[in-house]
Amino acid sequence: MKTSAFPFVLPFAILALFGCDDASSSLPEPPVPTAKSLAAPQANAGPNSSAGDDAGGVAERNFNGAIFQTPTVWEEVPKKSDFVIAEFQVPGQDGPARLTLSTAGGDVAANIDRWRGQFQRGAEDPAPRESKLNVDGKEATLVELFGSFRDMLNQGGPQPASAMLGVVIPLRETNYFVKLTGPRTTITATRETFVKFVESATFRE
Repeated sequence: MKTSAFPFVLPFAILALFGCDDASSSLPEPPVPTAKSLAAPQANAGPNSSAGDDAGGVAERNFNGAIFQTPTVWEEVPKKSDFVIAEFQVPGQDGPARLTLSTAGGDVAANIDRWRGQFQRGAEDPAPRESKLNVDGKEATLVELFGSFRDMLNQGGPQPASAMLGVVIPLRETNYFVKLTGPRTTITATRETFVKFVESATFRE
């Protein structure tokens, strides 16, 4: 009796048919798109901002016709004296320093001697230093003093381990003063920024 091959062929055909589906299902799936970061942007971030803006940014400030590139980390505070144009608190590891802008007449050397008289130098304090800066085309004098500082506004007596960076800028009719006083470590750490601040000044006389 002759048997048909159809019953044997049919299962192979069915396996082949489903085998194609299995092969297609084994192909790698297309990548799933991932969402963008949902991290909130920095509050002060702008088109040209960077991670270091808060630490080292500057802003142009006009103080009665004297324009300075002012560090944003310096906090403007109420003036302690009517002779001061503007006053800032400069942060530091061992305490803040006081920065003031002011004007006064008189001889440059006499004003520097007055600053020297506010300091009592100890055995371990560096010697006073003077140097010149070019500020808006004018020859300014930078004075650096160290020791115990006696501030007329401080009723608690001399402040040891202090320092001062003081600049006299001669203008046509007066002198412009930029003075930074406070803990010596704060003054030393801020010196470079202070000098850049002073040298950025332009005056509308």
